[in-house]
Amino acid sequence: SVSLFEDVQKDLSGQFENRFIFSVDENDVISVLDKYPNVKFISFEKSFPDRIVITLKERTKKFAFTCGDKYYLTDDEFHVVTISDNSEDSLPVNAINPTEQFNGVGKTIFNDVDILTCNSALILSSFTDYLNLIKSVDIDYHRQRIAYITYTGIQLEFRLNSGKDGQKITSNEIIMIINSVKDIEKKYLSLSEKQKKSGYLLVYIDNNGDVVSLYSETN
Repeated sequence: SVSLFEDVQKDLSGQFENRFIFSVDENDVISVLDKYPNVKFISFEKSFPDRIVITLKERTKKFAFTCGDKYYLTDDEFHVVTISDNSEDSLPVNAINPTEQFNGVGKTIFNDVDILTCNSALILSSFTDYLNLIKSVDIDYHRQRIAYITYTGIQLEFRLNSGKDGQKITSNEIIMIINSVKDIEKKYLSLSEKQKKSGYLLVYIDNNGDVVSLYSETN
């Protein structure tokens, strides 16, 4: 917003006032931006003799994760923009539960501990109309499974371990699964009304390294 960047500009001007251009670097900018978690640093350039060009971008809230009674709202890079007591209707917020080791405002949740949480959000956002399709998301960290519970009742369960050895799948296989979401969605839509009300649509990597989706009445 205009007022946001006016505040940032004011703080940056105060940081650089009465300083030689040679003594200023991008770390000075980043230190100021620590108090603005919803602003992303893009670039820093010195324009001699006395100008500094700084490019910034406002972070747009895309995902929300619940932890206790708080909602952690992040951008598409999983950078925590704000922590709120309330959800926002425009975000996929329904019960995406991270681990207890959850970073605060201005931090990113993309780390080894919460990588499954991040993958759950990436898969969720790949659905055409996730807000009207997915009611809630359950994450099983132990078994590396993400279950998307639909409003019709069926669960779309993504098993993120390899059929070859039972280990966690690779980043390339994650990309394969994300790219297959539209096909998974089509398969869901092709199910009968009875099938959509219960059971599971299981998605996994088979022994051949292919993404497979299979309807089952039981998990």
